[in-house]
Amino acid sequence: MDLTNEYDQLLNYLEEHLSEERGSKEKVNEKSKEPLVHNFKIEEDQNKKEKKKVEEETKRLIEECKDLYKDQLVQKSGSDGFDITRYEKFLRARLIEDYKKSQSYERPYIGVLEVVANCIRKVYYERSKYQVDIKKLFTFPYLYLIQKVGDVVHECISDIYDFSEVNKTIVSEMYKVKGKIDALKESNVYEMKTVDYDKFTGYYVDEHYYQGNVYAYILNNEYNYNIKNVTLIYQFRDKLKSKPVPFDLPVNNELAKNLLSRAPILLDGLSKRQPPDVIGSTIEQCTYCLFKQHCENQESKIGQPFLKKQDKKKIDTKKPVFLL
Repeated sequence: MDLTNEYDQLLNYLEEHLSEERGSKEKVNEKSKEPLVHNFKIEEDQNKKEKKKVEEETKRLIEECKDLYKDQLVQKSGSDGFDITRYEKFLRARLIEDYKKSQSYERPYIGVLEVVANCIRKVYYERSKYQVDIKKLFTFPYLYLIQKVGDVVHECISDIYDFSEVNKTIVSEMYKVKGKIDALKESNVYEMKTVDYDKFTGYYVDEHYYQGNVYAYILNNEYNYNIKNVTLIYQFRDKLKSKPVPFDLPVNNELAKNLLSRAPILLDGLSKRQPPDVIGSTIEQCTYCLFKQHCENQESKIGQPFLKKQDKKKIDTKKPVFLL
């Protein structure tokens, strides 16, 4: 027996068998690859469709929720747990309480605001406790909140800025006038005011300048200060994110003396129980003044602004009217 020949035949058989097996596996692998690739594409397309469907459904739900939320707001406006009318009653009661408190003690000095921003006859009526309907003084209950917001803004600015003095009370013995300065620093006296953003015209209010100017005059002439400027700072109470608007204005001594001269006239009227003339009055003040009925029955050398306006209307009505 030729072993070598049989051995070669065995090798040939194994080689042919393995090559056939290898070939069949490669064919199987090639065939198996095709459906895998095909399945992946199908799955990717399905995922895209599902994603789009989810997005559309989410969008639809959001829109439905918006409409539902609006409906709920309309349907559920109002509350049994918080009575707005009662709340406004509390606010008005607090305003009346503060007003009565301010009227309950004697004030030997005239307030700076009383001579720079008011008709002194009106101040006379207030100090003499003329009868008025207190409820008419506070028809707008939210005035209490506005005042509190102003107090907080003043306190915040005073705490943060490096003023040398804040909330300084000063008294003029010469004119018998008393007031409280918001702040002082170097040659400046400061007045801080809170205003509504949409009502701010870009200009300062004259009475605000008058107030600071009177303070400056008293400090310079009775406290040995050297104030040269009045700085007004306007902060918007309804838009606190907005920057404040400051103004630097020069001290006017003649204007300050003119304003301060009203105080002795008022004090003299109070001591004699005789109402002074309508010094410092304006048509705006007269229009809403609760003491009008008292004022129009008493003599005035200057003439009440509201009476002048009524006279003008009477004259105008006599003019001929031409119809075109």
